[in-house]
Amino acid sequence: MKTTDYGIFKNINGNRQISPAHVQGIASAIERKNLLEHFPLLVNEDMEIIDGQHRLMAAVKLGLPVYYDVIPGLHIEDIMSINTHSKNWSVHDFIEAYIRLEMPDYEVLKDFMGRHHMSASLSGALLDGYSGLQGGRAATKIRNGTFKVASLGYAEEIMAKVHEIDPFCDFSAKKDRTFISTITVLRNNPEFDWDKLIAKLRMHGQPIQSRGSVDYYILQIEELYNFSAKIKTDLYASSRQMVTA
Repeated sequence: MKTTDYGIFKNINGNRQISPAHVQGIASAIERKNLLEHFPLLVNEDMEIIDGQHRLMAAVKLGLPVYYDVIPGLHIEDIMSINTHSKNWSVHDFIEAYIRLEMPDYEVLKDFMGRHHMSASLSGALLDGYSGLQGGRAATKIRNGTFKVASLGYAEEIMAKVHEIDPFCDFSAKKDRTFISTITVLRNNPEFDWDKLIAKLRMHGQPIQSRGSVDYYILQIEELYNFSAKIKTDLYASSRQMVTA
C-alpha cells in the first residue's frame, strides 16, 4: 500500500531516535533514484512504525508517497531480534557493489587500498585531495555513491612519502591518520624540504614517536629537522600560518 497521508503512522516506544543526518542521507539517495516502493515501512495493526521511520521522514521531506506493509502482531522486539543477528553492509560491501555497477572511481579506490594496505576512509580522503583527511566525510561519500577520485597523483605522492618515512617511525605510518595529515601539511609548506628531513633521520638515528596531534608531530619533526643545523627552520610557525590562512 502507499499513501501521502503521513499522519496515519505512529511512533513506537523503543525504536531508534531520529537522526537528521541519516534522514538527509536517505533523502539524497532517493533524489538520485527513488526505491521507496521496494523498501516499504513495516507497521503493525495499530499503524505503529516498527521499521522504516527514517524512510518515512525522508519521504515527508521530499513530499513523496510512502509505501508500507501492515503485519498484525509485529512488535519492536521482532525487528530488534532480526537486526541483532543480521550483518550490516560494511564500507567494503559498498565499494564492491559500486564496482559491479561499473563505477570506475571505486575500482581506483579498491586498487589504491590494496596496494597501500590502507583503510577505505583514509584512502578515500587522500584520493579526494583533502589535506585535512576527514575520513568520516570520505566514508559517507563512498557509501552513498558520490565518491570521485579528485587527485590520484596527489594521493600517490603522499603515500610515497609515507612509505619512505615509515622505517623511521616507531609506529605504522600508513595507519596513523594524524601523522598522514601532518605530512600533507608539511608537503605544502615552502620552507620544508622532504629530502632534508629524510637525511636528518638517517643521521640522527632517533625514531619519530607517536603523537596525538598534528602540532605535536610538527614540533617533533622540527627538532629532528634542525639537528646539527646552524640556521634553524621554524616549521611549526610556518605550518601554523598555512593552516590558519
